[in-house]
Amino acid sequence: MNHLQKQSLLPTERLSGTAYTESLLEEGERVGLISTPQADEIRYQCMELLADRLQALYGKHTDSVPDEWASQVFDGALYTVSAWLKTFPTPESALEALRKLPLDFLYQKGLRTLTLLMSDLRTVAKELYASLLPCPNPFYRSAITKELPSFVKS
Repeated sequence: MNHLQKQSLLPTERLSGTAYTESLLEEGERVGLISTPQADEIRYQCMELLADRLQALYGKHTDSVPDEWASQVFDGALYTVSAWLKTFPTPESALEALRKLPLDFLYQKGLRTLTLLMSDLRTVAKELYASLLPCPNPFYRSAITKELPSFVKS
């Protein structure tokens, strides 16, 4: 028996894991799910989100923030938006949310998603520390006792 499967216009292998929001826009434009003016409006909203984030971090002196810092803030903001968009069942539904919802709302949802993931990571890390196996391999012990706590802390 043959089963019909819905084929995605936005195959996940064409979407970047690290630049999900950007690749979602690009692929959506490529296949015609979003118009260029709509995509450009969302990109403009991304710049407004950057301005808001810089002002929240640095106050009214955002014009004196080094380019590298602004770039890191921008990447972090888009990563945060992407974290929530990746929770959607399909890339098409994520693109639809990106088209219809305000970007600052997506950012807040992404913050909540990342907060929950970090909470889960801290719980797993505590369980891992509690069940640390005696092992003469210094890399094993270092990864669990030094690198993991440093990652969770940062």
